[in-house]
Amino acid sequence: MTKRVDLTVTITMPDDHGGGKLAIDDNGNIKIIDNGGNEIIPEAIERAAHYDRPKGKKYQSKISAGGIQATVNGLEELSNLDSFIVVDTNSLEIENTKVSAAFFVVCRLIKKHEGFSLESLDNCGHVYEFHDVPGNPELLSIYRIANDTLKGKSIPKGKYVGFVTDTEINKHQDFASGVTPIYMDKKLPSGFIIFYASSDSGQELLNRLMRFCDKESSKYLKRLQEGDFKTEGLGKLSEDNSVQYRYTYYPSLSITNSIVSGSTLGPDTKRSVKFEGQDDR
Repeated sequence: MTKRVDLTVTITMPDDHGGGKLAIDDNGNIKIIDNGGNEIIPEAIERAAHYDRPKGKKYQSKISAGGIQATVNGLEELSNLDSFIVVDTNSLEIENTKVSAAFFVVCRLIKKHEGFSLESLDNCGHVYEFHDVPGNPELLSIYRIANDTLKGKSIPKGKYVGFVTDTEINKHQDFASGVTPIYMDKKLPSGFIIFYASSDSGQELLNRLMRFCDKESSKYLKRLQEGDFKTEGLGKLSEDNSVQYRYTYYPSLSITNSIVSGSTLGPDTKRSVKFEGQDDR
């Protein structure tokens, strides 16, 4: 039996908003209209797709944004970003070395008349191969990719670059705000936010992209395990001098069907809208 996936949208209202009513238009945009008929823009929103299981709630995706309206399909939030980076990391022990492969893609979602169009910024897949990372290798990869991003471009004022990952779901806001270091004592640079998407569950855009990165990471490690493992030619990672690394890219990534849809939630899905500090509505 297919699991019922539920959707919870949490909205943080601005101070002195004066109250109003909730409306969802035909495109799935969740709007709050005040008593004067004006649209209220939330301070922050969070959209989470999840289902219940015996050991606790399982999230399929969880994204946050500020200064925009929430949506049912979850795509407006992504299109508001300057770009987003989907990364998944797997690890294997090869010749007494813990080898981690962080595979990632860099994308942008463009809102168009016929829907949303997914674009690759460089038509490439990328891999960081790390040897003997003492901490969480996916968090190290996010920190490294963020530094790489800032070397190559500046993030426009008022925009963010998003990371999509399946690790440390409860710490994403603290990583993005700098309250908690993302790797050892290193803090994530400003201009980045972090979203969650599962690679083993869910059919939304971010889930499909995570599965692609997970598959490519595993394929990379399998090639190393089957004879391509090399220790020569490695560099020392500036973010952690104890880690040796190799960077590889594949200039053959193509998106064959760029028009994407959002939520795949079914007719029996429970949809909840929560206002910060209030009960479900």
